[in-house]
Amino acid sequence: MWLYAIVLMLISGFSFWACSTEQSVHNEAKTFVAQINSTLKDTSQKDIALNKVTNFTWDQVHLATPYSDLRQDLSNSGIKNVNINTYNIAQRDDIKLLVYIDKNNVVKILPLSRKDIDFKVNHKLQLFDTSVQIAKSDLGTNTFALR
Repeated sequence: MWLYAIVLMLISGFSFWACSTEQSVHNEAKTFVAQINSTLKDTSQKDIALNKVTNFTWDQVHLATPYSDLRQDLSNSGIKNVNINTYNIAQRDDIKLLVYIDKNNVVKILPLSRKDIDFKVNHKLQLFDTSVQIAKSDLGTNTFALR
């Protein structure tokens, strides 16, 4: 009986942790979108440095597009620790992922809903350094470009 109670407590604790982690990532994505919108959509400013809206260390960023094999793409580029949450992007078209990399290790993945913010991209895999800019695009009010 005690073993059952302990197992139930462990499962409950893990479920709470997983939900709070997912909510934290969701909140971070919403904050990111709000920062971009308040800077680019609501002002005459044409672009913003991506490193100005992050508060952690990174030296490259990759924008993962729908239906991409993120683990394979990163592995082929020499990125380590590719055993990561890919948010099932290989089967989804409603999100893009900003994958932040530092010293060839994935340090953060930010899932962005395409209805809130979208990026036009020209390449399946493209790594940008810390000088990358988010710029207004002519494709719509919530569409931006990385350059």
